[in-house]
Amino acid sequence: MNRHERRALSKRSYFVEWVRNNPSRSKGLLAEHWPLLFGREFEQSGDFRRYILGDINRIEANKKLRFHITDPVAVYETWFENYGRDNPVPERRDQMAKKLVEMLRELKKKSDEAAALKKEVAIACENMAHAEAREALMKLGRELNTFCSEITSAEEKSKDPAWIRLFGEEATEVAAQIFYGFYKEKREIKTSDAIDLIHAMYLPHTDLWRGDKAFSNLLIKNQVNFYERVVPTLSELPSRINAEFEKVHTS
Repeated sequence: MNRHERRALSKRSYFVEWVRNNPSRSKGLLAEHWPLLFGREFEQSGDFRRYILGDINRIEANKKLRFHITDPVAVYETWFENYGRDNPVPERRDQMAKKLVEMLRELKKKSDEAAALKKEVAIACENMAHAEAREALMKLGRELNTFCSEITSAEEKSKDPAWIRLFGEEATEVAAQIFYGFYKEKREIKTSDAIDLIHAMYLPHTDLWRGDKAFSNLLIKNQVNFYERVVPTLSELPSRINAEFEKVHTS
């Protein structure tokens, strides 16, 4: 790169002018120094040059670039082919399944401790002769009942900011209802349950939802939000799809 070209890169205004006056050289320079293993089409199509020259604004440029991190085909190509990364799903799945087990174990521990304390309070209340002390014990019992209701309430869990950040506004209550569905069933968590949980986050956004039979039955049994969209068996899927088409045509 000669002295004149180095000067052209020292300030944005110089660079814009240089790109405008040297289309072929600037195109080669941008292609040579493109910093990413994806999005080359943005440079090759001339959109990057148009952005530098002010023909398209930053919002339009970002929209074109965002395609490469949101389009499924582009994401797969970038992750697996361009960067040679391994499949991240099994590791994330196992981490989520482990976290679910830990959370359910902690919930059971809290619930058991509260139940034991409620029993002790009830016995103490029966044996307490002093009226004020008995009233205090009864108040404690009511507070324990409230605590037990809150720690097993999907509605309360869906207000948790951490859950809202993780699952989004519309799907948080679905996630909480599924979590307490696991708790009520007291069955062993499988690694596939973590993937099914993620899959179920589409429930608020789809007309029909198809998962494996066991997980589908959990959604229906616990009447999670939008459970009527669940198709529990593959054999039911064609008729449910036809029913949805009929709704569209008759509306």
